[in-house]
Amino acid sequence: MAGLDVRFDLFYISFPYLFLAIILYILSAAFSLWSMLHNPFFEGTIRIQDDRMHKVIKSGPYKIVRHPGYIGMLLGSFPLPFAFGSALSFIPVFIMVIIVFVRTFYEDKTLQEELTGYSDYCKEVKYRLIPYIW
Repeated sequence: MAGLDVRFDLFYISFPYLFLAIILYILSAAFSLWSMLHNPFFEGTIRIQDDRMHKVIKSGPYKIVRHPGYIGMLLGSFPLPFAFGSALSFIPVFIMVIIVFVRTFYEDKTLQEELTGYSDYCKEVKYRLIPYIW
């Protein structure tokens, strides 16, 4: 999308926004890293790690929301169109946001069904991604 945007000069975002994008991206990466440091079971697939004695993590960002790694990823995707200088790049970002919300729903469902103690954790931490909303 960014390539088409630049090629046809459709919705260019000016260069100074690049610095804002870099700062926001670094903050999102730090948030994702915070999640990874607190969760030794953090990985890209949805599975219960029985081989590693998988358990529920309730510290750090996991006190606030149940899937903080996805928040970091989502926050890191919004600055990318500014870095590319392309407003059209928001289209794939919004598609990714929808996919992440759907994936989070199914991941949460799997964890509630298969991970011991996760249902109780869901009662303590009510929100999947966005505090006070969802």
